[in-house]
Amino acid sequence: MTAKQLPIYVGSPESIQTFLAWLDDFESALVTRSEDGSFVCDIGKLNAVIATADNYLHCLNPVDAEKVSDLLRDLQKHTAALLAAGRSAFISPTAADLELRQKVAHAKKAASDYIVWLRLQSKNVVTTPAKKTNSKSAPTSTSWMGVRELADAYKVPADKFDAFSKALQRKRLSLGDEAWQEVHNPQPNQPRFLYRADATAIQELASRYVK
Repeated sequence: MTAKQLPIYVGSPESIQTFLAWLDDFESALVTRSEDGSFVCDIGKLNAVIATADNYLHCLNPVDAEKVSDLLRDLQKHTAALLAAGRSAFISPTAADLELRQKVAHAKKAASDYIVWLRLQSKNVVTTPAKKTNSKSAPTSTSWMGVRELADAYKVPADKFDAFSKALQRKRLSLGDEAWQEVHNPQPNQPRFLYRADATAIQELASRYVK
């Protein structure tokens, strides 16, 4: 299995909605109505919104999260430089200022195009009724989760987490390909293995550790 097989959105429905709300802020900073009625990019607001991006990217699979992060990092670098150049970069720009503004424009387009695509893909994120299980609190979404997030979703007691985690590790190969995914080259603090929250095998295993 490869990271390419992962769905784009792997977080909980709540984390996805929070990410989409962040996209709204990003897009509103890209196009803001100025005092004279024209539409401009609010560079200061855009830079501030970009600075918070890492708080919301965890709902994406590692490949797409890294792609977005790289695009935003590039955009933030150029917007920060443009802000540092001050008003003169807009009122009486030098050749260097014009070059910097062009870099910002290119970085904006690259990031914006990818984010528009991500928003379109979010329409494919669905929630489905959970299959019948003994668990009283089985997740009902098709989200892919790491062990810790999965334990939280099923409300596995803290004193049973280690046993639950070891059981997942021990039985992973027998859960079925539809129940888990391996993430190759995961980013720091991101799980190597993701589990489908509403998979029957996962629900049955989790039910053994829920009060």
